[in-house]
Amino acid sequence: MKIVALAVLAVGLFASAARAVDVTACGQVVAVAQVGMLTADLDCSGAASGSQAVVLQHRASLQLNGHSIKSPPAGASVSCAGTRCAVAGPGTLLSSLLDPGVGIAALKNVTVTGNITIDSNSVGISASDGRVTVSDTFLSNNGDGIIAKKIKAAMLFVRDSERVGIVALKTIRGDHIEVRDSGWAGIQTSKFKITELIATTNGFAGTVVGGGIFATRGGVLTDSVVSANVLDGASADVVTGRLPVIVNTSCDVSVMLTDTGPAGTWGVCSAD
Repeated sequence: MKIVALAVLAVGLFASAARAVDVTACGQVVAVAQVGMLTADLDCSGAASGSQAVVLQHRASLQLNGHSIKSPPAGASVSCAGTRCAVAGPGTLLSSLLDPGVGIAALKNVTVTGNITIDSNSVGISASDGRVTVSDTFLSNNGDGIIAKKIKAAMLFVRDSERVGIVALKTIRGDHIEVRDSGWAGIQTSKFKITELIATTNGFAGTVVGGGIFATRGGVLTDSVVSANVLDGASADVVTGRLPVIVNTSCDVSVMLTDTGPAGTWGVCSAD
């Protein structure tokens, strides 16, 4: 897929710009445009609360090389201090169980790719002021899976989020995204354009944000399956403020979102 190629290219360009440096200690900083290479599992659960296991400066990248990082309490496994960074797998980012932190905390834009698992964090990937470009990534048991202004995704799997699986404050675009068993909405956004979305059994909690996909504006779903989702105790798969475009997609119930809350259906799903 095009997005995967772009993500791999981004990490490769970072790698070609500087020599690699070994990452061996908690709190280590990977300098501007350098490539950090994790050489062994890194357990930072005993580090100072709120600190970072690895810090990436502008255009720096981290290659996990099959290893894992456990974040400091209420801290981050990887912190991106510049406006652009990249994290490449395979590997795993875990959080302190007693005081969960963030898997990847980005100041602005971050690329995440290469068979990475992000598990048991307060937030899996955070870039609320920037863009997350993500592929071949599995997030599970996080408070929120991803929070970003814009998200571009491919082969993204999000399971068992306590709150929202994916929060894209402005837009989400992508191919083959699966989001299941979120306590609130599977995806919460303003606009979306997604091919091959699977969103099921999201929205267990009685909240005003729920359903398979919850969008204040609208968007396009193609070749997708959105079913068995709930909004505030009622069936709700595609919840939008504007008429959604549904192409070759299976959904049970659509919900019209107004300024005062849900109000009827759009008539685009099978049980509307």
